[in-house]
Amino acid sequence: MAWAALKGNSRERLARGSFEVTRRGGTARYAQGGIVREKIEVGFQTFVSDGGEEFGAVRQVSPKGRPELVVYVENAGDFVVPLDAVESVHSHKVILNCRKLEPRLRQAIGHAHDAEEPGA
Repeated sequence: MAWAALKGNSRERLARGSFEVTRRGGTARYAQGGIVREKIEVGFQTFVSDGGEEFGAVRQVSPKGRPELVVYVENAGDFVVPLDAVESVHSHKVILNCRKLEPRLRQAIGHAHDAEEPGA
């Protein structure tokens, strides 16, 4: 998406570091300073800190054009995550801001690996 093609509010949001949702192909593109860094795609792993343990994966991007993701959390199922909760996207990883997630999702993330056997 070209910076010049964006209008008004979209350009302002991208300048602050946010997302642009396109209905074509259902992608969400993370941008910082007007430069598109990486688009979010189905299958990207999800984290609450860079370098931390993954807790799930992206299952849907911008369903029906809404600015959100559907994320599968291990041992808990699918959750809807607003795009403004995404802190960064790189290397097929989506880093979420835990403070912007609903309490039920934060609790599920905290128990994502409970079913794993120690030392396995």
